[in-house]
Amino acid sequence: MTREPHSYFALPFHPKSFALISPLSAEDVKRAVLFIHGFNGSARGTWTDFLSLVDHQGAGDWWKDSDLFFLNYQWESVFSQLINNTLTVYKFFRAVFPAPHRALGTDNPFRTPDFNYRDLLLVGHSEGGLLLRKAMVEAAQHDPVVQPLLRSAQAANFF
Repeated sequence: MTREPHSYFALPFHPKSFALISPLSAEDVKRAVLFIHGFNGSARGTWTDFLSLVDHQGAGDWWKDSDLFFLNYQWESVFSQLINNTLTVYKFFRAVFPAPHRALGTDNPFRTPDFNYRDLLLVGHSEGGLLLRKAMVEAAQHDPVVQPLLRSAQAANFF
């Protein structure tokens, strides 16, 4: 039995970044998986071997109902670019989740503007993991559900 592959889609707002969009209907797609490469890496180079495994016949069914996004960011200097890279990652995952149409551009034939993912999985390699962590902290600080918890923790001198 042959497995229908994900479709490659260049992300027009993020040079050298791309998505692998599930062949399943929008109703059957559950999650977005974001991959962030590490220092001195690239979206394609870091994950090349992995890309060929997602649609392999032996891959688990979990991948079939997932759209995959691969961000390419500047990595010239981890010291001067860390803040800029964190902002890039933060904007990227906010553009993809929960509604991917903003990241994919207006010509997206795969997901309609009213589509929303149910789950988000973040995968970072090396510096990519650090950037994801910093981006998640940034997102939490702007989340109205989390803000009262942060104020309570600060009042209790937790940090």
